[in-house]
Amino acid sequence: VMPLKEASFTTISGRVQSGKMVIDLAALRMTGTWAEIKELEEQFKNNVFQIGTYPEATLLITSVNPNAEESIVQGDLTINGVTETITFMARVGLTDDQLSIVGDAFIDTALRKIDVSKAAIDELIGLMINVHLKKQ
Repeated sequence: VMPLKEASFTTISGRVQSGKMVIDLAALRMTGTWAEIKELEEQFKNNVFQIGTYPEATLLITSVNPNAEESIVQGDLTINGVTETITFMARVGLTDDQLSIVGDAFIDTALRKIDVSKAAIDELIGLMINVHLKKQ
């Protein structure tokens, strides 16, 4: 679980056009039942995301294109000071008072300053995006 520090979105005619999410990497929490979960969480915080130097990640959504049941979401993801354009499929819902974005994205650690050699993880990290926001 990666809590959001802040989030904002722009909508036009009932459709999400763009947005910004700031992710609090220092508050990362992993869930699971295996004994090594806390050790893995610390590896991600310190070795993978380097929270001492980069405590936040940012996703700037640049476009949302509806496509049947899901939308094609494109944005610029900044982790460890490196920005990469990512594209992922997501279910995007918008009502009068709520926005939801649910989908999966993948980041290639070889393309950014993410050293996975000290952590027992793959070079491709999956991110489950599950955002539900109420309009203020």
